[in-house]
Amino acid sequence: MSVSQPEHPFRFRRQIEERGEGLDQRSRSERDRDRIIYTDEFRRLAGVTQVISATEGHLFHNRLTHVLEVAQIGRRLAQHLNTSQGILAAAHGGIDPEIVEAACLAHDIGHPPFGHVAEKRLNHLGRDKEVALDDAFEGNAQSFRIVTTLARRSDETGLGLNLTRAAMRALLKYPWLYDSTSTTQSKKWGAYHADRAAFEFAREGMTEGIRSIEAELMDWSDDIAYSLHDLYDFYRAGLIPLEKLVLIHEMGDRFVEATVNSLRERYPEKVFDLATHQAAWSGLAKMLKATLPDNLTDTIPVPALREFTSRQIGRFVRGITLAEPGDETLVLCQELMREQIDLLKHLTWEFVILSPSLALVQHGQIKVIDTLFEGFLAAAQTIRDKPSRSRDQLNLFPVRFHQALRDAATPAQSARVVIDYIAAMSDETALFTASELMGGNPGSFFDTAAIRI
Repeated sequence: MSVSQPEHPFRFRRQIEERGEGLDQRSRSERDRDRIIYTDEFRRLAGVTQVISATEGHLFHNRLTHVLEVAQIGRRLAQHLNTSQGILAAAHGGIDPEIVEAACLAHDIGHPPFGHVAEKRLNHLGRDKEVALDDAFEGNAQSFRIVTTLARRSDETGLGLNLTRAAMRALLKYPWLYDSTSTTQSKKWGAYHADRAAFEFAREGMTEGIRSIEAELMDWSDDIAYSLHDLYDFYRAGLIPLEKLVLIHEMGDRFVEATVNSLRERYPEKVFDLATHQAAWSGLAKMLKATLPDNLTDTIPVPALREFTSRQIGRFVRGITLAEPGDETLVLCQELMREQIDLLKHLTWEFVILSPSLALVQHGQIKVIDTLFEGFLAAAQTIRDKPSRSRDQLNLFPVRFHQALRDAATPAQSARVVIDYIAAMSDETALFTASELMGGNPGSFFDTAAIRI
């Protein structure tokens, strides 16, 4: 006698229901989380830049260690809210810690080699007038595309991880498709038009433009991790003069003023009050000083900085609260916490990202992305326009991209495949492959791009 599958709640349904799922001891959300960590795309993040190249050594976070820490914070946030505000959490439809963790683990899975500099460059190249791919590249949209389309798990359900609707929603930090007429939706978007079917399945029944509660918790977790872990890395590396900013009042004031001016320039639609940010920095400085020896005059001991970052993570987690159902923003924070996270994030921006040394490195990384895109796009055009020569050109691509290239009928469709291929590389693979394309490295029969990714 056959056993029928139980009917699952709306938000835990999959696009394609799977045979035998009821025999698994795990919940559907637990399976979502586990599927993500077993993908090739997830493992690749160990070789992808966070801020400093992944090849610089273990002192700095790479993209994988970043997402693991985001996931840890995300799970603790969900557990805290379920415990401290259980009735309100239930009124929101429940908060699933597994779904929050799954979204945190996958939120950067689409980041290309070299991080944000390549993200901007791929978007620029894909929008070239000869390609005309309007929603060319966005890291969040690429993450959604990987889990819904590109990642391979089972022949039963086709491509993609076939995650639950809840997990797909939680990954949509920007719950809209690209819209060139919108000042907001033309800068950041959560899914490509090519993945509209998966996007519509995920968003069914939700208010347009409003994120799920698990998506908001994923975003908060990312901000908390980024603000504190990068500070820890770059202070130890001697790049952020934290002791001077804390101990010399005038330096701290100048930093806060520069931060507010930068935020106003980057986000002109928002209001940033200098006095509020000064109060926020004063609170951070006071908490850091409380961990320091009384006679400190120069270097902050690493144990003290570690204690400070640990305390701040706990404080930020406890400071997150839920809004009432129906509010546009579902997750709130205690007074000054948003400003403190902004200030901590801006330390990395001011002293690392804007440094001339990093600018020089990124200039070279842009050249690598240009070489990869131009070389592979030319090969894709040959496949599309001259089928008789396509076999030689197909050999430049891993087998998993062959059929997509054969099916591409327009330059935009070919560009999407090329972008998928480049975004699937690690930093090292991108550098090596670009060198091979330019003839700078003769390579080896056993060291082809198809094998490496």
